[in-house]
Amino acid sequence: MSDILPSEYPEIAFDHFLVRKHTYFVSHVHTGLSSVTWPCRIYCSQLTKCLLLAKRGYGFLSEYLHALSIGQCFTINYSTSQLDSTLDVVLLQAGHCIGSTMFLIRGTGGTILYTGDFRLSVDGVRQFQTILPFGVDTVYLDTTFFHSSWRYIPSRETAAQTALSLISRWLKSLKLEGDLLGQCMVYLYLPAQFGYEYLLETITSHFGTKVYLEPKMMQCYAELPKMSFRKCLCFDPRDTWLHVRQKHTHYASRLRATGRHVYGRAVKSATADGSRPPNNVLTNQIIHNSLPKLTIIPTAIWFGEHYRRTNETVDFAFIPSQDLRDQTVRLFYGTHSSEHEITELVLSIKPKKAVACCAPPSDTLESVQSRLDALVTKLLGRPSTLSTVSPCQTGDSSELLSSIRRFTETRKRRHSQEPTLDDDDFLFA
Repeated sequence: MSDILPSEYPEIAFDHFLVRKHTYFVSHVHTGLSSVTWPCRIYCSQLTKCLLLAKRGYGFLSEYLHALSIGQCFTINYSTSQLDSTLDVVLLQAGHCIGSTMFLIRGTGGTILYTGDFRLSVDGVRQFQTILPFGVDTVYLDTTFFHSSWRYIPSRETAAQTALSLISRWLKSLKLEGDLLGQCMVYLYLPAQFGYEYLLETITSHFGTKVYLEPKMMQCYAELPKMSFRKCLCFDPRDTWLHVRQKHTHYASRLRATGRHVYGRAVKSATADGSRPPNNVLTNQIIHNSLPKLTIIPTAIWFGEHYRRTNETVDFAFIPSQDLRDQTVRLFYGTHSSEHEITELVLSIKPKKAVACCAPPSDTLESVQSRLDALVTKLLGRPSTLSTVSPCQTGDSSELLSSIRRFTETRKRRHSQEPTLDDDDFLFA
């Protein structure tokens, strides 16, 4: 997310490996870890560890990675320039992608919350009022969309329902129904490898099909513990009409073309039945060249820029095409929190200081920090400056642990049918 190092604990680093440290924290699976060539300890969630070790060239990290359970309090040792110290660490769900977490840290430098990349609903961020038994001195925020152009971003549920509706309406326009294998192809061109698991699982469940991922992507998911998402994946591209690709290079010329888009708001999804004939029905040539194609491009950046230009909010936008059999549509889908969700998080945890870690497109980090300072001052009645904090006292660790346990037990009672915070299958808050 950023290359900012926490001033409260200069001996540690979050998602930043260009400086030599003894202790690192990784909020989610990403690139950049290949530069680690010195003895160190890298803390992350169990799912993030599995995904990192499954990536090509990252096998050497096995001796450095240390997985921590989500929702539990751990005391870890780390070295300073003067002596060995300890930190109380709690991993919290971040909702950005599979395995992503925030880090709540308390030690002699005070209490800090590093969000990493996160996407939580307003209800999700408000739960922090229940989690924290004491105030947060500093929060390091994912401010990817902390701008009025991204004031609101559709929830994953809303965006997934929009995708179902778009697919169903396209199928209906071509009078396609029943066994869809051999009749059409639907492609999802993803800007990132992870973060779209909910969307894929929703589509496959609704249409009764599976999704094909490229071998590089499939390799990572194959290493995960048993979880429901793996059931919707298939290894043979001939077995399904739903394929995932990374980056939309095939459609680059069309995306650059000028013309009037067809915009729309989310509508109720229709139903469609998809069953799967034998594997040998299709050939790769037929799959890629002969069948009607619908390409869906999940994105949030484009829609924010569109709002900046037009002051118009839409949930999807078709890219101009005269051929009904070959359509491309952008879907408003965000894996980072909106400005409204970020604001609610700051309001919920009431930090003494808030630090912006990144800037939205066409913005600057200085401008974002200025707006964040104004938010802290407005909401909390004080400027975003770090005041003196007291060292942790004996028993603080148990207080933090007790609070986390109370929160977990409360969630279990309220959502007895849902996975809990310490369940690896609980991917999204």
